[in-house]
This record gives sequence, structure tokens and C-alpha cells, in this order.
Amino acid sequence: GADPATAEADDYPLFHDKRDYYYEGKAIGVADIQSFKVLKCDEDELWAVDKQYAYFDSLRIDDSDPATLELIGTFEAKDKRHIYYFGRILEGADPETYQILDGNYAKDSKHVWFCGDIIEEADVETFEAESTHDFEKPDAHDKHGDFRHGKRIE
Repeated sequence: GADPATAEADDYPLFHDKRDYYYEGKAIGVADIQSFKVLKCDEDELWAVDKQYAYFDSLRIDDSDPATLELIGTFEAKDKRHIYYFGRILEGADPETYQILDGNYAKDSKHVWFCGDIIEEADVETFEAESTHDFEKPDAHDKHGDFRHGKRIE
């Protein structure tokens, strides 16, 4: 659906024409092409904003606040209302207290997260994560025990 006569290359794999931007060949559906601004673009991800919305890859994030959006991790961003993981809102995440830990873990004042999912049994106050390249060893712990890949080790 791109217009070849007006198509121009941006940072690979992003390009645009007079009507829209395209990431990996998919139309993004930019609401305000004049204010569209790329925050990060590479073969793994695109984060961008315009006056109305934030965008992840070719996904428009409808309940975003583009004026306050900031990138906080490889696939994470936040604005004054939400935390986003791969462009989806992490329901229940607190933007004021959310922090990225080692090994795909994060936590806020109420929850511990692994790859965007809440770990219900984790103790937020004592939870700690550490990077490890040994997939057989624990990669996190709290006062009740160890975790590996977001699961408590019995």
C-alpha cells in the first residue's frame, strides 16, 4: 500500500511515503505524520511518537501519553500513566516505582515481573535478581527461596 513515487528510506527497516511510515514493510498507521518522531529504530524494535500516540513496531499504543514517553529498557518504555513491554501495557505496573532488574526481571512497589508477567508468589520487598549465564542455576531470590526463569524453585 505504499506510494512508490513518494517513498523514502529512513533507518532500516523503516521507510515512509507521503501518507504513512512503514516498519518491516507494515504500515504503522501514523495519526500525525508531521509530528512523527523516531525514538529508537533497529531490526529488533521501533519506538516512536507523534502528537497523539506512541508506537511500538507497527503497533499504535492507544492509551499512551507521547509527551512523557521515555525508553527505559531494551523492550520497555514508560509514560506518566503506564509501563509498556513490547508495546503492550503492563496492567497494574506503577510508572513511579517500576525498575528494571537483571535477567528479564523488573519490580515496582506492588509486583515482581518476569518478561512482562507478574510473579504472584514473589516477595517484592526482598526480591533480588542477578544475571547468570548458567541456565541451571537460580537467577533470582527472595526471603522465601530461589527463582529460575521467573518460576520459584521448589
